[in-house]
Amino acid sequence: MDSFLDIHRRISENGEKPPALSTLLLAAADEFSHLEGVTVAARDPEHCFVRDGNVDDTVFALLDEDDTLDDIYFVRVRRAGIRRRAREMCIELPEIDGRRAEPHYVLSMHVIDIELGRLIDDFENIRFADGETLFSRTLFIVFGDHGMVDTPNGMTAEVSESFIAYLNRRLGLETGEDQTTLSDNAELGIDYVSLPPRLERPDIYEDWQSEEIRALTAEADRWSREFLGEIEALIRSDLHDSYWWLFFLRSLLIDPKLDEALHPIADEALAMLRSLYLRGRPDYLEAEQEANRALFDRHVRLVYGGGARNNAELFIPVCESPAACSWERRPSYDEILGYREGAFLRALVESPGVGLIFIRKNNEAFADAAPLPKRVEVEIRDREGNRGLLSVERDDPSGELVYHYHTDPASVNDPLGYEAWGAGEGTYGTYNEWNDRTIDAPLRERRGGHGSLPLFEQPRDW
Repeated sequence: MDSFLDIHRRISENGEKPPALSTLLLAAADEFSHLEGVTVAARDPEHCFVRDGNVDDTVFALLDEDDTLDDIYFVRVRRAGIRRRAREMCIELPEIDGRRAEPHYVLSMHVIDIELGRLIDDFENIRFADGETLFSRTLFIVFGDHGMVDTPNGMTAEVSESFIAYLNRRLGLETGEDQTTLSDNAELGIDYVSLPPRLERPDIYEDWQSEEIRALTAEADRWSREFLGEIEALIRSDLHDSYWWLFFLRSLLIDPKLDEALHPIADEALAMLRSLYLRGRPDYLEAEQEANRALFDRHVRLVYGGGARNNAELFIPVCESPAACSWERRPSYDEILGYREGAFLRALVESPGVGLIFIRKNNEAFADAAPLPKRVEVEIRDREGNRGLLSVERDDPSGELVYHYHTDPASVNDPLGYEAWGAGEGTYGTYNEWNDRTIDAPLRERRGGHGSLPLFEQPRDW
């Protein structure tokens, strides 16, 4: 945000025209807010964070800059030292459905609110030659969270087991996370935080590389080391110039401290630079893509692309046999239901963290080289076997998406809780029409303990 504001400040000072389109993104703020879940079983109505303890330093830095925040967002803030730096802050934990809000969840909401306020204040303080503020020339679009309904089980079967670990155990898959080499018959279930080393750092594994590609990775390694060496030399020289008054003691006092600071991050910096160099070589990228495709076909049997603890997006290959799988096309509805002899669906149904399961019925119709199908059908299931069908198609005259939902006549309950709107032939409506129908609908209890909510507020526990 500071860099973003600095760009606009310099533009206004130089009398230049602001960019036609400028974007500021609070990257992944929503996902980070939900990372630890939404509620906890704790009974204490407040929680305290200690500096250099169990929280990122960002919020303490905000408090150091502005002590007026103390009484607005916090139950109390303890400060110490001449500079009155914040050492401890305590927040109130409101109740959500009889449980206390998770502390990091509440703190994230506070930080986003503080940062948005600072952003607006800064935009109002940046002025152009005609006296107008940057704020007056800016369109602000603020997206609010849809309202989170917590799943106490998160996406876990047990407290100590992640959802991907649960699925791997049920499907007989490995993570490959700590394996430098994979056996010929290894079958993996992976997510973005547990990639096998071969996928995370393909440039350092030579088993897939041709002679030409090995020459490229060696070239990238030389360039990275030289580049990092130049950066280190510049820092060292700048420090020596800044502390010139130490004279002959400069090298003795400064160099060991610099080496100590750089050593822990050297390998990570080299890896980043190597990757950056190779990103600019189309011949390397093409070879890596082919090798990764072969590795996925041979070893990867499940990919978890979900975020936080309250949703999971799962991808599986098409397998003619356990040893012959391909990621070249999407599996059909029947192939999803029968994946690994039905163990995949059974694992989802039997997980206490799963509330709703969404399966696209014409999934195989989606392909990179094909136009989008005119109509999309999504089956919704709950753990008790109730089903509903959501259909989406675009209305040609208006260009709007139209949604149709109906409950399976054989189901005892409506999995989404729409009741009358899902009964019989079901109901059509645009996104806004569905919201208007259900925005004031009262919460109704249904089996499993989940509240029945409007579509745009459905619990993200699926």
